[in-house]
Amino acid sequence: MDRDDLPKVLVDTATRPGMSGAPAFVIQRGYHRLEANPKHLQGGHGQRFLGVYSSRIGDELEGFQLGEVWKERVINEIIEGGTRGNDPRALLVYSIRSIG
Repeated sequence: MDRDDLPKVLVDTATRPGMSGAPAFVIQRGYHRLEANPKHLQGGHGQRFLGVYSSRIGDELEGFQLGEVWKERVINEIIEGGTRGNDPRALLVYSIRSIG
């Protein structure tokens, strides 16, 4: 289900500052519905990419925290769109990774 009419989801989390941009995965155990065919139940376990972690709700280190994750589909849309940001820090990181 989308949150605030945006392609993001809430997850139960215990995160810390600096984790934004981290990949988020769903680990499924037992029976679950397949995205391609929601009427079909499949048993077993597995994992899949959920999206990219962006922020959290709740600042207590040992209290209530919910994380916000941008869904995989929006990440794919950004990549397929080929639009780059204009933040010079992001370009520097991109350049370093390209060289390395």
